[in-house]
Amino acid sequence: MDFTHKRYSHLFKKLVTEGYSFQTFEQYLKKPLEKVIILRHDVDQLAHNSLVTARIENALGIKGIYYFRIVKESNKPEIIRKIADLGHEIGYHYETMDTRSSEFRV
Repeated sequence: MDFTHKRYSHLFKKLVTEGYSFQTFEQYLKKPLEKVIILRHDVDQLAHNSLVTARIENALGIKGIYYFRIVKESNKPEIIRKIADLGHEIGYHYETMDTRSSEFRV
């Protein structure tokens, strides 16, 4: 399967031409549309790739939700800010204590 940014862009162009709308979760709660996609991204690693994806979506008039973790690969404030400036929602992809417990052992 082709997971390039070019293919990603092509997929979303096709969805738009097929009549799908994209809403953030907040938009959906306020005024849900019929044929809608809520686009959620979990940013676990490679935060820069998320910025590329966010720019592609922005160019197509699509807004998504980007959930960032507190880990160093994901927690990049400058990238988070740039994605938010493109109009995307930002959320915290939280770590449960049992997942991260090895980091907190005494």
